Amino acid sequence: MKTTVNTEIEDSIRKALLNKGEIDFSDLLDKAKICLSDNLMLPPVCLSYRNGMASSTILTLGNISVVQGKAKARKSTWVQMMAAVMISGKSLFHLDSNLPADKTKILYFDTEQSAYHCQRNLKRINTITEGVNINQRLLFFSLRPYSSAERFNIIEHALTHISGVGLVVIDGIRDLLNDFNDIEQSNTLVNHLMKWSTENNIHILCVLHQNKGNTEARGHLGSELNNKAETIISVTKAKDVESVSIAESVMMRDMDFPPIAFMVDANGNPQVDDNHVENNDGKKGNAKNIYTISADSHKEALRDVFKTQQAYGYGELVSALKATYGRFGIELGTNKTKEMLSLHVNDRYIKLENRKYYLG
Repeated sequence: MKTTVNTEIEDSIRKALLNKGEIDFSDLLDKAKICLSDNLMLPPVCLSYRNGMASSTILTLGNISVVQGKAKARKSTWVQMMAAVMISGKSLFHLDSNLPADKTKILYFDTEQSAYHCQRNLKRINTITEGVNINQRLLFFSLRPYSSAERFNIIEHALTHISGVGLVVIDGIRDLLNDFNDIEQSNTLVNHLMKWSTENNIHILCVLHQNKGNTEARGHLGSELNNKAETIISVTKAKDVESVSIAESVMMRDMDFPPIAFMVDANGNPQVDDNHVENNDGKKGNAKNIYTISADSHKEALRDVFKTQQAYGYGELVSALKATYGRFGIELGTNKTKEMLSLHVNDRYIKLENRKYYLG
């Protein structure tokens, strides 16, 4: 049975307003109430960053996120890398995934590219996953021929009729609207995304262009998505090497992950470039990245810090860490040392009790 195509997405909101007398708002208010006694668990993690001792949650079920960047910055390539990790369940590109057993399916909707180029991207994901039967895990759809309202209704129909979904990618979210600067259309679409993600317990990953004149996500839609997103990731071309792109966290509810440099090889497959370090002046450099320090080096330095003193206050521990790492040949600024301290606490290398820091 075909879904009736709304002339505008916000029709559903208007209908809800017209029929509001039939809704039990006392019941809705009761369901929305959060109590201290509620046994609420951390949502299942879809995707996380992991490199040695460093880790950070990127995507969880029941949320929406955004990947943004200029045209041709390789946004879609980065999203395909994320999807491939989630399909394979392997650690790739410094990313980890462990989708729940009943949420292993991914729906990928592309609104911009032709069927041929969509299939080429599908083949790329298949190559990355190395033997995993993606036909059972990934459903790829080209929505380019359809109107904005048709695209919206096709996605809604898929969410209603396809079971076992954990991730939905909408590559070209602005193409679900007639005008991405229209406040009512943008708000209505984002409300639907939040509703879909919550009711279906899925993660919805949206891909959106940035404005030409700045790094802001495009239009009122971009502003609304960024306000509601669990994670915002920016993909930019490297200043010094045209073939390299940089994926980095702009905003996360968990701790930011470090920039990840990647490139596409001669066969069209993405590879992480761990040797690329981008400085503010756009020149390639050898600045020390705390995320690339080995776990053994961290442990050795921490043992040295705490061998003469068991407990530290925040400021004195920052100073001790900075001095000790310096003696180990790892020169860090104060801000980098503070960032590293947060990492150590997060990974329990250091424990915090009553405003004092101890070796974990």
